[in-house]
Amino acid sequence: MTSPADEAGSTTRPWKRPAWLAFAARFAIVLAVGLCPWPGLSRAWTDGYCSVLGAMVPAVFPGETAQFRFKVADDPALGETTVPWRMYVYAQHTATGAVDRFWKDERLTFVSMLTFVALAFAQGSQRRGTIRMLGMGLSALLAVAFLDDLNLLVLTLARWRWISLSPPLAVVLSAAHTLVDGLPSMTYVIPALIWAAVR
Repeated sequence: MTSPADEAGSTTRPWKRPAWLAFAARFAIVLAVGLCPWPGLSRAWTDGYCSVLGAMVPAVFPGETAQFRFKVADDPALGETTVPWRMYVYAQHTATGAVDRFWKDERLTFVSMLTFVALAFAQGSQRRGTIRMLGMGLSALLAVAFLDDLNLLVLTLARWRWISLSPPLAVVLSAAHTLVDGLPSMTYVIPALIWAAVR
């Protein structure tokens, strides 16, 4: 014979989905949708990012040493085809007029920002909170990407011997670029850290 207390304790509670499971599901859905090979996405993203760099870089590099152009498609005269996510950077030496170029894959920058967007929507906040989080987080990620690209420009000009860097500074800049852009894991770690700071 069971007591009323035993009967109350044995009452089956309705199953409640763990919060982390809902978070993981929303995160996976947003990330999967963003990573789909949507037609024109890579070109639109790279073209937009080239426009941002084209507007911001001259404020840092006023043209005393070099002038830069950022393009989605390489110069057809060079016989190269357009590659998805690839940004071509053309630099012209101000004093000599010499022109050189290099390219950079912007896929990781896109995935980094997409990861933050997925984290923001996965949290399930109210609309105003999500918009605030997106504004702060994406601005921070854009600043990180911009500073890393500026770092890459400086390192490239030094490699071309257009400018000179002291050995300690070159080591620090190279290490910073490797940390941000050279380690694929940082594509997810950096947005996760920013999300944790602004949520």
